[in-house]
Amino acid sequence: MMWELINKNKRRSVWLLLLMGLILLTFGYLIGEFFFGKPDTGITIALILWAINVLNCLTGYKSIITANNAIIAPREYFPLLYNVVEEMRIAANMTHMPEIYIIPERGLNAFALGVSPGKSAIIVSAGLLGGLDRDELQGVIAHELSHIANRDTLFMTFAATLLGTVFALTKGGIKGLNLTARTGGSRYQTNKSRSKSSSGAGNAYLLLVLLAFAVISPFLVRLLYYAISREREYLADASAVRLTRYPQGLASALQKIALNNIIPSTNQAT
Repeated sequence: MMWELINKNKRRSVWLLLLMGLILLTFGYLIGEFFFGKPDTGITIALILWAINVLNCLTGYKSIITANNAIIAPREYFPLLYNVVEEMRIAANMTHMPEIYIIPERGLNAFALGVSPGKSAIIVSAGLLGGLDRDELQGVIAHELSHIANRDTLFMTFAATLLGTVFALTKGGIKGLNLTARTGGSRYQTNKSRSKSSSGAGNAYLLLVLLAFAVISPFLVRLLYYAISREREYLADASAVRLTRYPQGLASALQKIALNNIIPSTNQAT
């Protein structure tokens, strides 16, 4: 049953990802049409920005580790952590051991990074190690390894880059609209105003559509992003229970994390 849900969620997530891509291309089309008079130009800009974001995430995920002040966890200082990760790696049938990092903070926090099981990392806070017992730590590690094994980290990398690209285009589009308002119109609009076939009403309509899309699209993409994220969190919980065969460990860990009132210093963009 769980495997059916995982496969169903993957298929649905792909469709949602395609919808997010459609939003990005539509926004690029509108920007190209309004500012350049060439929709292809806006679409090209959108695709280039997304490609740069994806390339950065695929080749430089360690920059996220650096941004969170995480340091590599020496095995001799954290034998229990390595033992738990190794146990869960074997249970998940992962052939590669993920890199293990520590964040020096008191909050209870953990997350996984990587685009494949062979290129991945587990990051845990010092507070998590000190605040959980072995069974609870095992449940959390199993949850994070499930994200890697189920390729959630890869999928969410692409979803996050789409989200970030739409935000970047939104910010650029709004700045462009403000500049257009101050200067009396874009270069494309100015040239069209000299043509007998130009339509002021058409320009105004396009401006309204672009402005509305700039306001609505980030909220829509964020909604899709969190819808995908929530489903995958539930499935990671179910996978963790399968790996540990001890549901109470994960349940107890989640209760402690929920009751922890220390705001993590972890980079929120992560």
